[in-house]
Amino acid sequence: MEIVSEIVRGVVQVLIVPVKKQLDYLISYKKYVGDMRTRKADLDAARVGMESQKKQNRERRLEVPAQVDPWLIEAEQMNKKVEEFPSEVLSCLDLKSRHKLGRKAFKIFKEIEGVLG
Repeated sequence: MEIVSEIVRGVVQVLIVPVKKQLDYLISYKKYVGDMRTRKADLDAARVGMESQKKQNRERRLEVPAQVDPWLIEAEQMNKKVEEFPSEVLSCLDLKSRHKLGRKAFKIFKEIEGVLG
């Protein structure tokens, strides 16, 4: 009987991590959306600074690093993703939509983190 309980305990411990992660998307939907929008504001500030530096370099006839333009394009794509993101779930009981949007918000948040470095 002890062997069976040890096996069951091991299986439960392995399965609890993915289940907890999926429940976290559902429960923390608003937190993830807020985090995503906060990081978007940080990205916007970095983008404005980068564009201003690029403009100054061009006015002074200095070289603009090759990484600047691709980074600005990527930042703009992230902004579009956040702008297209739905602002609210239509119903608080629509668990499927809350889960899907929570997961999508978390994914976009991580992508923005990657762009910001």
